[in-house]
Amino acid sequence: MASPERARAAARADGLAAGLRCMLGAGRPVPCSARGRAVLPSGWAEAVPAWRFPGRAGTREAARIRRLPHRLAAAEDLELVEVTAAGDTPAAASPDGGGLESGGPAGGGLDAAAALDLAGVRIGVAEAALDRATAYLGERLSDGSQLIRRQLVQGSVADAATELELCAADRSGSADVHRRLSEVEWSIACLFGGGGYLLDGPARPLHLARLVADTWAAPADPGRWG
Repeated sequence: MASPERARAAARADGLAAGLRCMLGAGRPVPCSARGRAVLPSGWAEAVPAWRFPGRAGTREAARIRRLPHRLAAAEDLELVEVTAAGDTPAAASPDGGGLESGGPAGGGLDAAAALDLAGVRIGVAEAALDRATAYLGERLSDGSQLIRRQLVQGSVADAATELELCAADRSGSADVHRRLSEVEWSIACLFGGGGYLLDGPARPLHLARLVADTWAAPADPGRWG
């Protein structure tokens, strides 16, 4: 069985896809969004034992899987799939092959243990991004001084690191932890300056981690996953 610590370490060392593989290696069902879409490590769809649709579950044998092109996901060794239960009609694909709508309806829901592991993945991705942002700020100069030497910048880095540790210490399986992670992911993205706003920029893993969570997770109780 995966653990938040293992998923966190895998994501920090080897990226978002590696963290998700660690998490899904336990043979968990994968939740889909309300439109039947999910983001997975590339090639993983055939290994999914079951899919969780909003309000119901579907076995692998009873599901049809269609891969949708998504350039940003592919760049992180991920793929976007659309899963249709037998007898259902697939949702219309967007013209750009998207479906990772930030802030859109969340998916079929995670139980508390899976939500905790997903938090571990997101924390690991965020820690790796914070490491890259710190290195970036050490290289950037303003008035002849490294940006990382500025007190406000150091405070932002410290705040992000502290919030990640607080989220890691929370073992409740709470939806609030994932909301807090979304906030700290954005604060880390902003450390990259203008590049952090670009979906295909240095903060791309953070944007995709948020979108994975948005696609997978939809607690019926706003305070609890699953």
